[in-house]
Amino acid sequence: MAEVQLVNVHKRFGDVHAVANMNLDIANQEFLVMVGPSGCGKTTTLRMIAGLETVTEGEIYLGDRLINHVASRHRDVAVVFQNYALYPHMTVYGNMAYGLKRRKFPAADIQRRIKEAAEILGITELLDRKPRQLSGGQQQRVALGRAIVRQPAAFLFDEPLSALDAKLRVQMRSELVKLHGRLQATMIYVTHDQVEAMTMGDRIVVMRDGLVQQIGTPKQIYYQPANTFVAGFVGSPPMNFIPCELQRTEGVFWLVAPDLRLPVPGELAGALQDYSGSRVLLGLRPEDLHCEPVSGSDEFPVVPMTVEVVEPLGFETIIDLNTGHRSLTARVSPRVEPSPGDRIPVMLNIHRLHLFDPETEKRLPA
Repeated sequence: MAEVQLVNVHKRFGDVHAVANMNLDIANQEFLVMVGPSGCGKTTTLRMIAGLETVTEGEIYLGDRLINHVASRHRDVAVVFQNYALYPHMTVYGNMAYGLKRRKFPAADIQRRIKEAAEILGITELLDRKPRQLSGGQQQRVALGRAIVRQPAAFLFDEPLSALDAKLRVQMRSELVKLHGRLQATMIYVTHDQVEAMTMGDRIVVMRDGLVQQIGTPKQIYYQPANTFVAGFVGSPPMNFIPCELQRTEGVFWLVAPDLRLPVPGELAGALQDYSGSRVLLGLRPEDLHCEPVSGSDEFPVVPMTVEVVEPLGFETIIDLNTGHRSLTARVSPRVEPSPGDRIPVMLNIHRLHLFDPETEKRLPA
């Protein structure tokens, strides 16, 4: 296994700057997830690492070896695509053995590697079947097995679960995390699904329009988003945003909007001295709006809101609320059962608020 390093990497397709100034160090044995909307550059980055796209500018290293001009087949990486690309006329064994045979591996070595990979993935009994005789999840395991037998320096995954149904995706997420633990391999995983990113990655790279927005652990990305894009993209339902003015009255900072007046917690107020009188964007995650029977306080203010939509999901309930000037979303206990049209008190956990500059969209304080 080996670390992967990208240094000032750019990729242009004509006038389109698909990846801009990517700098990234992926540690040996790390599970790194690249996430972002369609067209953000995550798959292009993966394909440059794999050697399937050329690098316009910059350098890519695998271990201490510069691989910019190394052919894909010589890069010592294994790629698992969204399309499993299994040969339909070959058995599972044949599919897993094909790459090794092309590289002139001895038959005994091929047999040993396939046996070990099949045991890891639980597909030993499938080795004599053809792909058409397999379920989607079984085909996914075969594609993984074909990568495992190569014993590469790094595994690259390009949205490998997107073709599976929801239940199987959850199962395979768990299987991939277990597989990483067993192989102790360097893995780079691309997805548009922020749930996959949060549940699988040691670290996450969030991208938009070819630019890295933030790199961090799942907790860092969720609880300390670097900007409004990361804050709104990671989390379901997404974060609520409320334009406010930061006012100071008798030494106390307040977030003031037409329908809100919220005190800024002391631990945050001390860092906002230079922002008094400024316009800011207040962010509150849906789980920080509480609709249970509440009594407010200066520490946890209560705001009356009107219920618009109630979405019971069994383990939780999503409620769309209206303050009179804006709509907000709350994630609450299934025990909370308001009806559309109800006017209810909503307690805001201001100790979990986020502030952003509305112009730069960056997190405050800077």
